Amino acid sequence: MRDGLKSYFKKYAFKNTELIDFLNELGKAAKNLGIKENLVEWSHTWLRTSGINIITYEYEADEQNRITKFTIK
Repeated sequence: MRDGLKSYFKKYAFKNTELIDFLNELGKAAKNLGIKENLVEWSHTWLRTSGINIITYEYEADEQNRITKFTIK
């Protein structure tokens, strides 16, 4: 998240943006961590459908309890 925000603010400082610009920068940062979800597709589902949103996740950790894999479903 931090890397995505840093990239977003650096790239779009003092400019007008749209939601897709923000999501693309977060998505690029997530891909660097091995997260494969498309945040633009997720946002369409999240913002354009009614009902309760349920986000689930799976993760794996190594022996030192460091997260080695994280997936949002």
